[in-house]
Amino acid sequence: MTRSDSCVLLIDGGGSGARARLCTLSGEVLATGTAGPSNISTDFEAAAANLMGLAHAVYAQAGRDITSFANDYAFVALAGAGASAQRQELIDRFGFRRMILATDIDVTLAAALGTEQDGLVAMLGTGSFFVWREQGQVRRVGGWGFILGDECGGAWLGRELLRDTIKAYDGVGPSSNLTQKVLDHFGGTPKNMVPFARDSKAADFAKFAPWITEAVAAGDVVAQQIVNRAVQQLCDTIGPAHNVPQQHLCFLGGLGRFYQSQMPAEYQAICHSAKGEALDGAFWLAQKEFGF
Repeated sequence: MTRSDSCVLLIDGGGSGARARLCTLSGEVLATGTAGPSNISTDFEAAAANLMGLAHAVYAQAGRDITSFANDYAFVALAGAGASAQRQELIDRFGFRRMILATDIDVTLAAALGTEQDGLVAMLGTGSFFVWREQGQVRRVGGWGFILGDECGGAWLGRELLRDTIKAYDGVGPSSNLTQKVLDHFGGTPKNMVPFARDSKAADFAKFAPWITEAVAAGDVVAQQIVNRAVQQLCDTIGPAHNVPQQHLCFLGGLGRFYQSQMPAEYQAICHSAKGEALDGAFWLAQKEFGF
């Protein structure tokens, strides 16, 4: 095989799942696929297995043998990649001609702003992080994982909901239809929440985030107070709207659109759509790194 026969595998993965796209070097999409959680810093073996299975699935869908790995390229952006000591081990397992293991922060910035635009990106999925680009300088905040950070992400929302439900049960906080729904889910008592909280991962907590967003639409008081706390945290992290580079603010992730709708008017006024999806950003970065 020659380079003209090569393809590039693009993967964007996080705590809740991963998406892949197999392309020709010119960008023609040959196959796509999804897989389970792929944060290599929280569970390396499970993430590696999910990613390998995903790669095999998209290659099979494209009718391309996995022996082609040796002639192909891969640009893989994963949550936790920056903190993992097993980066090279993952690269070696795949055996691509060349493989770059980037963070989800890198690919999110490229997807939101392209390669030139200054601005601020707020990524709000299972976890959260924020990236500023101004005059060629990039500054990152957050992305440290559910235990120590990831404020306002889906897992954070889920944990806040369980905490507020316990307060309602104990009579030291307001109760609502939402807190009753959570109690019913756990058998009517917070006692069953304790082993859940002890044994669960971020993605498990994040499953409660849609309960909150739906309850806000229904006027639930507890859901609204959780979102109010989150919005205040976002405003504190972003800083004054007039300081956002080039007045270009982009909310991304599964919760991005929801949070944008909840922000004060001065922030909503400077919001812009992303230039592409995460896998588009991965392709643009792959073009730059591999010289397509």
